[in-house]
Parts: sequence; C-alpha cells; structure tokens
Amino acid sequence: MAGRAPRDPEVLGHRSHVARPLTAKAVATGLAEYAPDVPITFRRLADASEQTIELNLPRRPAKRFDREAAKFGDEAVELDTIAPDKLLALIEDAIVERIDDATWSKKRDYEQSERDLLALTAGAA
Repeated sequence: MAGRAPRDPEVLGHRSHVARPLTAKAVATGLAEYAPDVPITFRRLADASEQTIELNLPRRPAKRFDREAAKFGDEAVELDTIAPDKLLALIEDAIVERIDDATWSKKRDYEQSERDLLALTAGAA
C-alpha cells in the first residue's frame, strides 16, 4: 500500500469507484499499519449537544442504516457544516493543549542550533 493516496478505494478497504469517508476506527487501524511504533490516540473534539447550540449547526435525522451513527442518537450534524476557521481552531486547540512547553522549547532550540550550524557550513563551502 505504500505510496497510495489515502482516498484510494483499495486503501479504504473496498474496491468500489466511490471512496467512502473513513471512520475514526478505520483511520486508527490504517495509521497503525504505517507507523506501528508510534503511539496514536484519538479524542473526540466535538460535543454535539453543546457545540450544536453554540455554533448554531443545522441538525438532520441520523442515518438509520449506519451502525456508527446509530450509537449517537436520532440526530446528526455533519462536520462540513462547521465553519473552516472554527474547525481549524478546535483541532489546533486540541493539539496545543497536549504540547509539553519545556520539551517543545528544547526541541525548538536544538533545531535552531542545527540550522545555524548548517548555515555556517554552507557559508564555508
């Protein structure tokens, strides 16, 4: 599977010409295949009841034939109804809150020293 696009139907586990959206479980399984030694965790970023009201998101009946959707009740909200800037902020906040500031700072300083060394080496050539 190396080198295939994530939306490739065979990567998604079926052979139809229409790519289905991936569930979090399918994404987690796929990522584990590509990076088996990297700890990957998923966290739900949306709270449907709270954010549906806060963001004034339109509701629709949940798909009755979708077992995953059925777990969450009778109503659904699609991610694509969230404004892109708000969705990006939700994701960024979730990532930033998990960053250890001291470790981040050390890594950033180390990376800068590597850049400086490369610049000096390139200037000497």
